[in-house]
Amino acid sequence: MYVDYHNHTVLCHHAHGTVEQYLERATELGIAEYGFAEHSWWMIRPDTRNLCPSLEETALYLRWMDEARQVYDGTRGRPLLRVGLEADWVPDMLAPAREFVASYPFDYIIGSVHHIQDPATGRWVGAWWFDSRELDAVYEAYFDQVAQLALSGLCDILGHLDVIRRSGRVPERGILPFVERILPALVESGVAVEINASGRDHLNRDFFPAHDVLRLLVEAGVPITFGSDAHAVAHVGRYKEEVVRYLHDCGGREFVRFENRRAIPTALELSGGSLGTSVVHSA
Repeated sequence: MYVDYHNHTVLCHHAHGTVEQYLERATELGIAEYGFAEHSWWMIRPDTRNLCPSLEETALYLRWMDEARQVYDGTRGRPLLRVGLEADWVPDMLAPAREFVASYPFDYIIGSVHHIQDPATGRWVGAWWFDSRELDAVYEAYFDQVAQLALSGLCDILGHLDVIRRSGRVPERGILPFVERILPALVESGVAVEINASGRDHLNRDFFPAHDVLRLLVEAGVPITFGSDAHAVAHVGRYKEEVVRYLHDCGGREFVRFENRRAIPTALELSGGSLGTSVVHSA
């Protein structure tokens, strides 16, 4: 059993393929639960790039999900479709974001920090598209926002926790001290952290979060789940066997599934070189 919860549709304006194509690929790969988490309509746009759907397009996204649920219901060898949202962290939009999230029966909400205010200039910059040479200050600003997001109650899963590494620039002391500083907030919030497989295909060349960070999270009891962050059909379930072994090698012995915004701890089992899971209990 494998779940893949972080995936996109063409409505985000930087993905390709139909909902059915993604789900059929998930069927081929034997993924038990497949979820879409389209970008939120309130994402910051600091430049001319359009990286998220409009409110009207978001309504279309949810109609697509309602239709697909009728077919991809976990029977006849097809995955069970889970419906989520990737909620962009914009503190000034927290009230309307909460109102929108409450308006639909989502299975989970992924919270992501995609933009931060540059500590030197105060202007909004991409979390991995920044020019500042003050790496410590930028990293502190980024992880401060992650901690606020976790404690806000907006989301159930933190998306690509250390995606700032996608910049290819890491402070000399490494990334672990920055995560250690916000670890109490992560534990207090109870939110899960995804292993986001897309990192392997970016400049940092490894999964989000980094190995030492994931081990720290596991040791602290932070729930872990999985997401490909697919923006193309070829991304569906990417590196899924490696991702499960990655969690196991970092000390993880369970992951969480989601239904109606409830986390369901599920045992992670490795036996005879094959990967399998069984439900432990419902939270």
